Amino acid sequence: MRLRSAIVYSALLASTVTVFAMGGAPGRAKFTRDEIQDDFRILRAALEEGHPGIYRFTSKDQMDGVFEQAARCLDHAMDAYEFFRFLSTVVAPIKCGHTEVLLPEESLREVDDRESFLPLQVRLLDLKVYVVRDLANADNRLAAREILSVNGVPTPVIVAMMLMMTPGDGDIITSRQLAIGGLRFAQNLVTLLGLRSPYHLRVEDHETHEVESVRLSGSSLSDLREIVKARS
Repeated sequence: MRLRSAIVYSALLASTVTVFAMGGAPGRAKFTRDEIQDDFRILRAALEEGHPGIYRFTSKDQMDGVFEQAARCLDHAMDAYEFFRFLSTVVAPIKCGHTEVLLPEESLREVDDRESFLPLQVRLLDLKVYVVRDLANADNRLAAREILSVNGVPTPVIVAMMLMMTPGDGDIITSRQLAIGGLRFAQNLVTLLGLRSPYHLRVEDHETHEVESVRLSGSSLSDLREIVKARS
């Protein structure tokens, strides 16, 4: 039963990520099906042969199920971002805080140069997302608001996906919540979920319980980091 659940979950999550990724930038180079299948085989072999704790938190049967289901999904060409998102769903079930899929440095620079990120610094508490700093408005007016949705996607869905695509030891949720807070949440919206500017948010004031719709244009990560540094 646990094995079947792991396989079904992996398939559903991979499918969901593909839906979010459909908004990718046109003209991006694609890797062929054969190329990504070869890379995937290398990844699996490297993890199985070299990872000292691959089965510490997830059994071999479960990981075999995840790998085999993933292999069956690799039936079409992908660009680097789509493949990155896909592999994140495969590696996360190892539940190791030191095992993570990363985009190449060139791709990370491209993301920062080409994308606009949600101009909010956030914190996750009890699986909910709260604004710590509003980097778009000098009066910090959105601070302490709970984010209910981003671009029509409910925040619980976003959080669930981020948590399951974020490395962490075992089933400790608090460490993963901490890891995707700050500006990492804004970065993950783009790199993991393919959600892009302009950002249409629904936010709630917990004192008045008033729900407000907000539109934010976004900024580069480097600009957002400078604003955070200036306000610290």
